[in-house]
Amino acid sequence: VICTPNRVEWCVAFWACVAIGAVPAPLDPATGIWEMRQLLQHLSPQFAIANASFRAGDPSSRIRQVLPHCPMVVFDERREGAVFWSDFLADAPCFPLDKRLVNEDDLLLFACTSGTIGNPKILAIPHLGFLKSQADMAAYLNFGPHDQVLLGMPLYHQGGFGMSLQALVAGSHALFAQTFGPKAFLDQLCETRSTVAQLSPTLAKLILTVPDIDRRDFSDWRMAYFAGEVLPDDLAERFWRDLSIRTINVVGSSETGTMLVWDSLTDSDRSASDLSTLPFTQARILDPHGIPTPEGEPGILWIHTDALLSRYEANPTLTASSLQNVDGLLWFCTGDLVRQLPDGRIRFLGRAKRVVKRGPNLVHPEEIEAFLMSHPSIAGIAIGKEVNEVFGESLIAWIQPEPGTELCRTDIVKFCRDQISSYKIPDQMHFVKHLPTDQSNVQNPRRHDKGPT
Repeated sequence: VICTPNRVEWCVAFWACVAIGAVPAPLDPATGIWEMRQLLQHLSPQFAIANASFRAGDPSSRIRQVLPHCPMVVFDERREGAVFWSDFLADAPCFPLDKRLVNEDDLLLFACTSGTIGNPKILAIPHLGFLKSQADMAAYLNFGPHDQVLLGMPLYHQGGFGMSLQALVAGSHALFAQTFGPKAFLDQLCETRSTVAQLSPTLAKLILTVPDIDRRDFSDWRMAYFAGEVLPDDLAERFWRDLSIRTINVVGSSETGTMLVWDSLTDSDRSASDLSTLPFTQARILDPHGIPTPEGEPGILWIHTDALLSRYEANPTLTASSLQNVDGLLWFCTGDLVRQLPDGRIRFLGRAKRVVKRGPNLVHPEEIEAFLMSHPSIAGIAIGKEVNEVFGESLIAWIQPEPGTELCRTDIVKFCRDQISSYKIPDQMHFVKHLPTDQSNVQNPRRHDKGPT
């Protein structure tokens, strides 16, 4: 397990694991204790590498509470029961490395993402398939030794790690931001004379508010690469039209790698939600019964790429429902609602699954509901969402206290702290006597209660 924010030691630790044939499992350092228990019980890691501090929390302490006997190395502070990184390197014996033959079914990593309770999403990512897909994407983007690629996503996220690999296989320089403040990101972009910047729409919106942006020298910046969220048309135009930067909108997932693309060089007359398959991807649009939908009719997007996950680790039911082998090709059900346009492009309509897209993070309401129902003073919970101008969508919770008890937002935030990731804590909380069965201004609220009271 590697549980740290962006730092060069993350890269060293990750690739050292790969070199010796181990399978690294990167974790978001904001992951809470409750979430870790759901994930790590299925991985049974033999070694942990972590930070002692991250956003006023201690990832190493959380891991220790879940894995009390797991050997651990800590990067930034000395911790009792753990080895400090520099001491670990100083005491390590020389380990000669030969070229290692990678087999077709070897895994590169376990990618841990949010999932519903009882269905932890641990993605087994194939080594050769993922490598090929990233090399193909690097070739499509024409990356080369002349490029400086600044990553706007964390390395523990498949989007950040994937694009760093695209840069590396093309001989480019992959740079990462240690903090993601808009001014600091722009400063790094200009100071390093980066030619490519990976952005989420949320980060891009914040960047455009930096007061001196019109005075910045962007002469080296040739490409803005968007991923992780739906890209609004007006935001895309701000980059390709007003800043004269080639703008790429990529739709993909941890399960698939890159799937579909919009490119201002060829698609500037179209909505950024009108996407095309790449030369190395294939798409099918099917109805709930697995039958291809007629042109123009909405359906669920299925994708074939080299980067498809091999399986959901320790979850054969989810694997069977998400992956299908058709005529020798493996296809993944994305859960995205799309329709095919007359020119062959695919219009992205939204998520068919009950999921909240909060900035670059996918949040499953079922997971939050299950966690909050463990609070002794909560009788029922319903999680919904609403549109948010900055983050895309925000989380709303309707909370029904147990009879005779009182709760406030401070109580809930305190209960969540260190247990679940901070971005999963509801933005709005309504304390009610009865849970809603329908809310016209909120998408897909659902009752979740302990029964009659």
